[in-house]
Amino acid sequence: GLADAHVHFDFTGGADESEAGEGASQFVREPDGVLCRLFVAHGVTFVRSMWGTPEVVALRDTIDAGEVVGPAIVPTGPLLSEGGPAPVAPLQTAEDVERIFAEHAANGYDAMKLHSSPGLAATRLLLERARREGVPVWGPAPFSFALEDTIALEGRSTVEHLDTFVGAAVAEGSESLGRRWPAMMAIYNEQDPEKHASWAARAKRSGKWFCPTLMTSRSAALRPAEFDALLTSYADEPVTAGTVAYWDRSVGQEKRIYEASGLDFTGFREAPRAILRAFIAEGVPIIAGTDTPARPGVAG
Repeated sequence: GLADAHVHFDFTGGADESEAGEGASQFVREPDGVLCRLFVAHGVTFVRSMWGTPEVVALRDTIDAGEVVGPAIVPTGPLLSEGGPAPVAPLQTAEDVERIFAEHAANGYDAMKLHSSPGLAATRLLLERARREGVPVWGPAPFSFALEDTIALEGRSTVEHLDTFVGAAVAEGSESLGRRWPAMMAIYNEQDPEKHASWAARAKRSGKWFCPTLMTSRSAALRPAEFDALLTSYADEPVTAGTVAYWDRSVGQEKRIYEASGLDFTGFREAPRAILRAFIAEGVPIIAGTDTPARPGVAG
């Protein structure tokens, strides 16, 4: 079967908005196993669940026991970052590292996921211990320390997404990187191909695997009218009302902000593709992941 190396099981729900309640957490289970069946129906028999909860571990175990039809799931634990509402866990101190490993063992997670803003010293401690204990560590390049550190750090085996490389490959003289969101998103149209090649060479030397999740950049490049048409086209697909409501609520609002800002959407699609082409030309190891269903896309 096929493998999807970057998915989420608790992003959306079998519950619609009225059932979930206004302002409800995005972490609502798919109680009827819609995502599981969709993956298998499309030939996907293995997935990495990249934002884990005990419920995802339980789902993994029921599939392994043959009680539910679904792909083999390898779940991470919570996001390791600056902290926040569960399932986000702080990774800032040596005490945090001890707690993370204790919770990892207690909950039965298969891997750990670094995210946006962990502390560098604490991350080094976590990676050293993970390497000793054979715990895989995955995740995007954190924004809290330099991209060079992300690539050089030993102990993590994959790097998710290409957004941080977009920021690192901005052409000289660009002022967009210092602007506030959403104006800073103009960096996607201000790329330096020579920097793409330079970062690709460094990525190759790191020995890590990279998971680009290009589906997210494809959907980000859709204009709001195109996005609305995409949601309409899903009317007959076997996705839950909660999933479509999540897409419309989060991604749809984001797109309308971009439209009001007058941004050129072309780079949203092209910059990550250009970086990926440089990676492929350099021979960087690549694994395919969709980020389903974080952006509009049917599982599998």
